[in-house]
Amino acid sequence: MKLETAGCIVIENHILDSLLLSREIKVDVYLPVNIADPDELSLLLINDGQDLVTMEFENILDHLYNGGFLKPVMYVGLHCSKDRKNEYGIAGTLDYKG
Repeated sequence: MKLETAGCIVIENHILDSLLLSREIKVDVYLPVNIADPDELSLLLINDGQDLVTMEFENILDHLYNGGFLKPVMYVGLHCSKDRKNEYGIAGTLDYKG
């Protein structure tokens, strides 16, 4: 596990083995620091978690937490693979491109 802090956000990077997908899955966990009661945390699972790095998600969260706009939430970004459509079970469904 790799741990980094960005403002009022702690980011944990994990690698999980998936038997179902037959691959390792990279998982990024974004947590607010100084949580008074961890039992009060809500959970949001985010597909395509690799995009959170590109959009600087930790800076967005830091701004929203510092402004008092968010309650404590654990955000978990699940990175997809090149076989994304099959993993999500939508290979037979048209996307926005038709």
